[in-house]
Amino acid sequence: MEDQEGNDLSSVVARADALMQRRRLPPTEVEDVPLLTEVVDPDADLPVLVAEEPSPPAPAQTEPPRLDPAALDILAHELARRLGERLAAEIPDLVATALQSTLGGLTEELRWGLEKTTEDALRDFLAERERLAKLQQQR
Repeated sequence: MEDQEGNDLSSVVARADALMQRRRLPPTEVEDVPLLTEVVDPDADLPVLVAEEPSPPAPAQTEPPRLDPAALDILAHELARRLGERLAAEIPDLVATALQSTLGGLTEELRWGLEKTTEDALRDFLAERERLAKLQQQR
């Protein structure tokens, strides 16, 4: 009985680990889907959507095996440990990426603001100089 619970626990942990690994893989790129900017040849054979035949009814779900409270506690602690390790490994990169993105936007905003302020100050200075030159000519 205990051997069966150990196998159940290992199986659940392995499935949870496989799911977390799958979430880390980059999505595959589909290159054969035309973009809105691409021209599609009207004479080309395009796939036609047809009604799908109804699928057979899903088999009745079996009830998952019941684990005793001690096995559930072990499973919960193991999952928490693995989750903690994964978060500790990935959070620094996630924070760095978020900061890089935020700082990049701030840098661009700051550059634009400085350029605009400099242009406005220069324009005001030149207008003032022109106004003073006209006043001196009138005297």
